Amino acid sequence: MPEVNSGPIINGMSANNAVGSGFSYSVSRYVGILWDAQGHIVTLLEVPGSTFPEVSGVSGNTQVGHADINETTHAVLWHGTTESWIDLNPGEASWSSADAADVDIQTGTAQFGDSEHAGLWRGTAESWVDLNPQGWDNSNASTASAGWQGGYAYNNGGSSVAAVWNSTADSFVNMHPTPLATYSEITGLSYGQACGEAYFGEYPHALYWPAFSPDSYIDLQSALPSDYIASRARGIWTDGAGKTYIVGYAQRGEPDYEQVAVMWTYGDNGCGAPIGSTDASLDCDGDMILDSCQTPAAADDCNQNGISDACETLDFTNESFDANSSGAFTVNGSAFISDGRAILTPTDFGQMGSIVRPPLTASPLSRARAIFDFRISDTGSYPADGFSFSLMDANVYDVNTVFGEDGPGPSALTVKFNTFDNGGETSNSIDIRYNGNLISHETFLPFDLVDSEWHRAVIDLSPGGALTVKVGTRPGDIQAIFNSVVIPDFNPFVALIGFGGRTGAGDNTHAVDNIRLGIPNLADRDHDGVPNVCQCLADFNLDGGVDGADVGAFFAAWENGDAAADVNFDGGIDGADVDTFFFRWESGC
Repeated sequence: MPEVNSGPIINGMSANNAVGSGFSYSVSRYVGILWDAQGHIVTLLEVPGSTFPEVSGVSGNTQVGHADINETTHAVLWHGTTESWIDLNPGEASWSSADAADVDIQTGTAQFGDSEHAGLWRGTAESWVDLNPQGWDNSNASTASAGWQGGYAYNNGGSSVAAVWNSTADSFVNMHPTPLATYSEITGLSYGQACGEAYFGEYPHALYWPAFSPDSYIDLQSALPSDYIASRARGIWTDGAGKTYIVGYAQRGEPDYEQVAVMWTYGDNGCGAPIGSTDASLDCDGDMILDSCQTPAAADDCNQNGISDACETLDFTNESFDANSSGAFTVNGSAFISDGRAILTPTDFGQMGSIVRPPLTASPLSRARAIFDFRISDTGSYPADGFSFSLMDANVYDVNTVFGEDGPGPSALTVKFNTFDNGGETSNSIDIRYNGNLISHETFLPFDLVDSEWHRAVIDLSPGGALTVKVGTRPGDIQAIFNSVVIPDFNPFVALIGFGGRTGAGDNTHAVDNIRLGIPNLADRDHDGVPNVCQCLADFNLDGGVDGADVGAFFAAWENGDAAADVNFDGGIDGADVDTFFFRWESGC
């Protein structure tokens, strides 16, 4: 086992490892260090021919930091050994440093000319993405979580402001807490929450942001006894069940100016609806944050009623399983119901199972939202092969269809959660497939699919055949893997809805739970995601014009008591609707 004899310092840690640096007399030089969960030194991390390697962050089997190479500081990536080192320094940069790792993304800073730029890598120097926001001279990124990066931005001669990014320069959010603060910085991120500090006068105050909004900040200094004059926050962790922990230190005033370690603990702010929450029905978009805690953007709320158009125009089923019932789903192949969850494959090789439910509507499905939780258990053996969510043409398939991670094939739209490389498809990826063909493939995921944890998936089918896929684990960390990917030659069909899994030569357990399925309601007659009230009510037959045909279509619906004839949206169908319709018809819309 390697020996470090002088001054080892831990700079970062994950669930299974810690990293840092120290001087080793056994090799007579300063080295990077990788520890295991028991605190044993696993290996020394170096860069051959360089000096002073510093290891700053770790995620899975990825470690990041920097080393002096040819008298210049270069960002460096390791995968558990010195031999695996990769130089991340961007080609035009005079120096760089990688400070944090987040699954497949590395976060840090590089200097170009006289400016420092925050940025990220995906495993190579060539993958560098410059995060420096437009209009700012400099920026720095030192922390990362769930696809977000945190740090600060500043202009020459000005003060630094706390900043977060969602992997692009355009996603920059200025988190500076108030004009009264003269400096602020993000020092830690955890699933949609942040910690950091800001100067109020002479001394810094530790801060906590429960959301990525500058106005959400909480001054942690106010929770300390009055004899403390300063505080700093250095790390944050969210347990996913409503508790948030922020660690740092605080300093007393005169006469001793003593510094002490501090941990602040916050309970649920009342907005979280984590996996398994009984408030799931109050979370229409599936991001694990209650809709009432979020104000939709004006562009997403056409009638300005405080409800997003997408949520206002969808009705959801609440699929449930218990020990004796699979609900609306038919269970096929190796699948079974256990503890109120659907298990697609037991922990054994050669398994394939599915659960399939009848169509939600007799009409072709052109718009839908599926929200569900999934878990792929890590057996420590061979992770294989994955599972899928599929919309299947009811004219081709039935509820007894059995399929695996690739979906049923032709006449189906599938999202594939892949855990094994069967030949060029990579082992931790998500795909979109249509008619049995690959449409889009993504390997940069915010977590390992096979980790025995429950995760959330949100899948949106939009009119015109565009698919959005989001995944997350805790409130606030949901992120898009695919954003409005257009499905070529998509033709809506009456859709069965199902999940299928397969183990092949592996032995993972694939489970799904908390399934919610949404389809357009009567507030969205043309299924375009825009409330009827925001559209031309007089175009009742939706042919793009306002003429006598609309009058005939309206009266046919009115006489039949069709809910679509409730054009004044008062819940009834009566003479008031006739008045409303003709007023809109005569006005041309």
